[in-house]
Amino acid sequence: NSSEFLDGWKKEVMNEKIDATMRRRTLTLTDPETNLEVLAVATIYTNTAGVDWTLYFTNKGNKDTPVIEQVKAVDVSIVLGENQNPPVLHRINGGGGGVDDWLPFDETIAAGQKKEFAPTAGRSSFGNTPWFNLQWDGGGVITAIGWTGQWKASVQNNDGTGRIQAGMQNLHINLLPGETIRSPRIMQLYWFGNDETRACNLFR
Repeated sequence: NSSEFLDGWKKEVMNEKIDATMRRRTLTLTDPETNLEVLAVATIYTNTAGVDWTLYFTNKGNKDTPVIEQVKAVDVSIVLGENQNPPVLHRINGGGGGVDDWLPFDETIAAGQKKEFAPTAGRSSFGNTPWFNLQWDGGGVITAIGWTGQWKASVQNNDGTGRIQAGMQNLHINLLPGETIRSPRIMQLYWFGNDETRACNLFR
């Protein structure tokens, strides 16, 4: 996990005001050994509980980077609380030519259970759509994955703690000096109450 080694990286944070309802926060992390730079650029919405961000990886050194893999553009844990009903994952079928294309469906995630899903054939909405809504008693979070290629997501119930992860599937690369790649753009909207329809309207 990046939390095990990032303390040794150089860190810079810049905050900017975009307008009356948006702020931009840029976090720059640099590995002192390889000069790999990781840039996290986040837009924070002050009129609702929403945020979106993108990660950028740049080789600022004079040698190839070590292998970069298993990058999670989002990896968050949410305390669901004790004695709650199992959370429900609201999703929508992707396209593919079937009679149930784009129909909504729900999945209950029992304690200890993990749901993993991804599109097929490198098409971002083929088979599975890149947005979903995890609902628990009293609230939830909508997550959207902005990526035109192959992504993978998972939602897990760790017996009272929910965990959401998503990123590029099968990423395994070196960056040459001067090369840059970006992650999928992630948007999350946290909402409160038990009205799933209201949450969708807030997201819109």
